[in-house]
Parts: sequence; structure tokens; C-alpha cells
Amino acid sequence: MDELGLEFEEVWLLADSILEANEISDYQYDAIKKLNDKLELLSEEGGEIAWTEDALSKNAEWEMVRELAKDCIKSFSDD
Repeated sequence: MDELGLEFEEVWLLADSILEANEISDYQYDAIKKLNDKLELLSEEGGEIAWTEDALSKNAEWEMVRELAKDCIKSFSDD
């Protein structure tokens, strides 16, 4: 699970540049930002425990992460 978070972090680090280059819309950027903000909050509040398999299946916060991820995917498929 950590790997997925790290891969997303790489995307987030490029998001400003991609937005400035007009390669994504404000709507897409906002969707990515909301997901990033939620993942950061989850990490801050839950620490390493939040990233375990057990937490992934039982922690309600991960359901919100999944919904935000769906919103991101939808923002890119709406184009």
C-alpha cells in the first residue's frame, strides 16, 4: 500500500507544472488535490498504521480515499 501512496505523491509533485502547462484542467487539478489532501491527513493522523492491509479494509477513512480516487478518474474521463 505504501507504494501506491508514493506513486501518487510523484503525480502530485508534478501537478502544478502540468496545470501551468495547460495539460490538465482546474477541475482535474482540484480532484487530484483533494485526494492528496486526504492522503496527507490520513498519514498525519494515523501514521504507519493507517497504511496497513488491515486499515485498508477496516478504516472508514479509506472508503473516502477510494471515493476521491474515483472522482479523479472521472475527472480525466470527462474530457
